[in-house]
Amino acid sequence: MKALEREMTSDSSGRAAQVVTGVILITIGLLFLADRMMFAHAFSRYWPVLLIIWGLGHAVARRKGGGVWLIGTGAILLLHTLDIFRLNDSWPLFIVIAGLNAIWGGLVPSHRDRRREGGHDD
Repeated sequence: MKALEREMTSDSSGRAAQVVTGVILITIGLLFLADRMMFAHAFSRYWPVLLIIWGLGHAVARRKGGGVWLIGTGAILLLHTLDIFRLNDSWPLFIVIAGLNAIWGGLVPSHRDRRREGGHDD
């Protein structure tokens, strides 16, 4: 029975990883397509979105940290490339992100932690 539960759990995490990989590949492909179609300026400004998507993938897959670092770093870099909030002014936000990451890690157990404790993914 435990083996079946482990297989089902690994199957769902494998599917989540496939979805995340697919989204990343589609995003990269669309960005390269935009670049080929003379939208290089857009790519140079919006590349941090890739980090945000990657972080969201970690959050969906319930990996340790939930992608907080990737989402936060992507958001800060996106604000920087859009000239909304300069990086030299926003470096304290990395400390805030570290705190959020610590809180997230303490409140939301990772998929691996739940499996180790014998819990179920609902």
